[in-house]
Amino acid sequence: KEQADNLRNNGGFLLGYRPGEQTEKHLEHIIYRLTFVGGIYLGIIAIIPELLISNFSVPFYLGGTSLLILVGVVLDTLQQIDSYLLMQHYDGLTDGKMRGRNEASPVSTTTAI
Repeated sequence: KEQADNLRNNGGFLLGYRPGEQTEKHLEHIIYRLTFVGGIYLGIIAIIPELLISNFSVPFYLGGTSLLILVGVVLDTLQQIDSYLLMQHYDGLTDGKMRGRNEASPVSTTTAI
C-alpha cells in the first residue's frame, strides 16, 4: 500500500494499472509470487545437503545455511568486481572474458596528413 501511495504521490504509475488500489493489488500479487518462489528455493537449498548425506552417503560438510551464505557472498563479490571494472572503463565480465571498451572497435594506427 505504501509503495503504491509513493508512486501516486510522485506522479509515477505502472503501465496498464490505475494509480491507487489497482497498483496496490498488482504489487501485492507480485510480492506474493516472489516470496512463494523464493521460499521454495530456500527450502530446496536447505534440504539438498541432508538428502546427499542420508541417501547417497556423500561427505557434504556444508549445511543449507552455510551454502546460502556462500552463494550470497560469491554473488556479491562478482557484482563488486563488475562494478569496479565498469568504473575503470571496461565492459565488465562478459562470457568470462574481460574486455576493454576500445577493444570492440578497431583503432586505425595510420594518420591522415
